[in-house]
Amino acid sequence: AGGPYKAPARVDSSFKDFDAACYTSRLYMLNASQPLERPAKMNSSAPSHDPLGRTATLVAIETTLAIIITLSSLLGNSMLIYVLHRDPRLRSITNVFIESLAWSDVSMATLKMPFWVLSVSKGRWVLSQNFCPWSAAFMLTFGVCSILTMGLIAINRYFKVVRNTIYGKYFKNRRYAIGYCLVMWIAAMMLATPPLYGWGSMQYHVYFSVCTVVWDMENISYALVVVGGAVGGTAVAIFACYYSIYKKVKSTTANINAYNPSTNHLHDIRILKSTFAVVCFFLFTWIPVSCVVVIDTVGIEVPRVVFVSVIYLMFTSSCGNPFIYGILSPQFRRAFISAIKFRPFANNHDHTNDIISVVTRPMQVVPRNE
Repeated sequence: AGGPYKAPARVDSSFKDFDAACYTSRLYMLNASQPLERPAKMNSSAPSHDPLGRTATLVAIETTLAIIITLSSLLGNSMLIYVLHRDPRLRSITNVFIESLAWSDVSMATLKMPFWVLSVSKGRWVLSQNFCPWSAAFMLTFGVCSILTMGLIAINRYFKVVRNTIYGKYFKNRRYAIGYCLVMWIAAMMLATPPLYGWGSMQYHVYFSVCTVVWDMENISYALVVVGGAVGGTAVAIFACYYSIYKKVKSTTANINAYNPSTNHLHDIRILKSTFAVVCFFLFTWIPVSCVVVIDTVGIEVPRVVFVSVIYLMFTSSCGNPFIYGILSPQFRRAFISAIKFRPFANNHDHTNDIISVVTRPMQVVPRNE
């Protein structure tokens, strides 16, 4: 009783458990000016001035790649918007959705990615802390709007091919299409801004190098709505729509042969390419970051390299869409060539080569507005 006090052996392990429990919360730092412990331990030879413990070479590689993605997104989508307005052949209903998608990507490249590039190069958030939540809301708005618009395109193609008899009821003209796009933008803002009002929280994530929603158990309900509803739900809808389109086209092969046997194989190849590109590229760029968000939310440690990889993939979706919806279409390809070579655009209204428009030929219907 009178001897010196001895601390129980379990105290040391309690501190270790406490450190592990707080790891996720340390990823979100409103003032990320101090180096994180774990990255420094992983790379003891890294320069001390980098908050993430990275070497100068790694900083240069990550920053350069981020700049390339940003410029590609801006230039590619700007070119897409330009040809949509300049080429009369591209003034169709479907291309209204394509333009809305391009505007969401341009917005991401101008109002979000530059801050991402700056944070990647500095290893921390260097702008105003009051602006951080708004930066996160911008990113989420543009990202969710892009996803919803891709779903809208899939639904448009579904009605065009599978439910052709009622297509004109829901897609009468370009004004209807513009209205649908506005609904998508409003829905995206409604999904992205609740943390500004109290449902959820937005802070800087040191491994994502962006201001984003705090994905933790306290905000699990909001995380489920955004990840499960906006990303997961739209992915399922896109896959279901294009799968139904594919089945419809395959079931009408005999009609294709009777209508134009020389283009049968070309039609099938285009359908397969477009379906594969749209669905798989979407899943490839967005599902990984969604999975990491869910894992991070439940408190499981994730290496920094995983965070970096999935956030780069997510931003890559903004520069990849012009290739999917543009380069795979011969009509867009001709428009891009005309724009690059400063040649006049053809003055006709041939819409038969619209995005994935080959799926309309089995129905033997080529309307003025697709």
